Amino acid sequence: MPKNTINYRAKVKELRKFVDFDFSVDLRKTDLELTPSQKRQITIYHKEYKLLTARPNQLYRARNKKNKLAAQKYSQQNPSLKKFKGVFVPVSGTGKAKLKFDSKNKLTVIDDFVSTTALEFNKKKLLDNPKKEAKKVIKESGGDSFTIRVGKFEMPKGYSATTLPNKILELATNSKYNVEGSAHYFGDWLVGVNSHTFKNQSTFNEYLNEKQKNKKELQLDRKNAKRRDTAKRNKQNASNSGSR
Repeated sequence: MPKNTINYRAKVKELRKFVDFDFSVDLRKTDLELTPSQKRQITIYHKEYKLLTARPNQLYRARNKKNKLAAQKYSQQNPSLKKFKGVFVPVSGTGKAKLKFDSKNKLTVIDDFVSTTALEFNKKKLLDNPKKEAKKVIKESGGDSFTIRVGKFEMPKGYSATTLPNKILELATNSKYNVEGSAHYFGDWLVGVNSHTFKNQSTFNEYLNEKQKNKKELQLDRKNAKRRDTAKRNKQNASNSGSR
């Protein structure tokens, strides 16, 4: 079986529960007979899926368009990829999270540890004055502690309302990140902060540790599944070669 066919077969198998492709694929066939357009579509959706599920997540199937857009914004899930059946909302991985939308359609994710709201920076104001924009966002949030949102991910370190603006300024003025047009320009990935309000006596460090532990377990499970799948394919290929 050609390597390309194996790659697309594995991707389609992984995606079929989560994506409504506008074409059908018979995985029983040796040759999947995919067009270049279909291969490109599978590749794009698989890449986004892998990014979104590299963190503990909960699949949310929205009942209306506004909630779906709010969940996509919270999750940094590309809204142009409309064939996804739901939104992969990042969670701590501890118990089932509740999703709550306020009157402005802002999403707060609530679990056993914490209530978390994603806050976006105004990009123009962030570029003009990073520290001032961070202070403004924090003031409007009312949270206890904060983490920095980096694209689809979250830095695994917490900050207080006092220390966060300084960290944002540090990132924005770092020579590695402040060259516009470069691959690492902060204006392209420093999207906002997560504001956390804790329940009971749970501490911020406990929350972060639990989230990181769940993330590592998720990634280990994914590696093991990939290893098992590779071993199964190798065994099948060896069997096919021996029978010729």
